[in-house]
Amino acid sequence: MDVLSEVLRSLRVNASIYCAMDLSGPWGISLPKSSWAPFHFLESGSCWLLRDGRKRVRLDAGDLVVL
Repeated sequence: MDVLSEVLRSLRVNASIYCAMDLSGPWGISLPKSSWAPFHFLESGSCWLLRDGRKRVRLDAGDLVVL
């Protein structure tokens, strides 16, 4: 078992598919703050993660981000 799988299992993470998107530039999405930790997996392509007042982070295919 890999480290990420161990961490997610220890947190008792439950997931459901919220949506699947096929997007092309330029595009953007804004997510409201929440009390739960949504995660997103980038299957293909690349994008930028922008957080208020912080340095932007490039995400590429295969990246998983937990907000």
